[in-house]
Amino acid sequence: MKHLRSVLILFILVLSGCDSFEKKFYNAIDEGQVNAIKNKNDNRFDLGAITNFTWDSVLVIRGNESVPVFSEQIENDLKRPTTDLPVDKDRFYFLQHDKSIIIKELDSRVQQGKPAYDIELCLIDSTQHRSWLSRSECKFRLMSNSGTIGDGTVFLFPPCNTTVVPDSLKIFK
Repeated sequence: MKHLRSVLILFILVLSGCDSFEKKFYNAIDEGQVNAIKNKNDNRFDLGAITNFTWDSVLVIRGNESVPVFSEQIENDLKRPTTDLPVDKDRFYFLQHDKSIIIKELDSRVQQGKPAYDIELCLIDSTQHRSWLSRSECKFRLMSNSGTIGDGTVFLFPPCNTTVVPDSLKIFK
């Protein structure tokens, strides 16, 4: 019985830790939006600060609400086999120094009535982008397109060649 109780406690701890990345991610997004709106200024969001493992770069695949993202589409950038991304899910592929991958999958908040997020990518030139972001590029400039906390979209801009001028985008008015 004592062994069964230990196994049960371990199982509960594993399950409760499974979504800690998701909780940390969305809490940081929400807090960043609140600060950006209250201060009427952009804010900073460091993806590395909410991970409890080492990684060198990340590939973020955003799902949608109507069809899955098929593995073939993901594998084009990932350069290794993976699975389809289900509807209403987002997936982060963290590449470690030894070339292994840590995968974190989140529930999309689009259907939950909470602020969505969008991660911009680094441009190679005016028509192409890089899908992978280095760890240093994941210290994002966070901006909200809403003046109301809990609404709109939170945009994460990496510190790379992606130039952001709010007046030119017309989404911050």
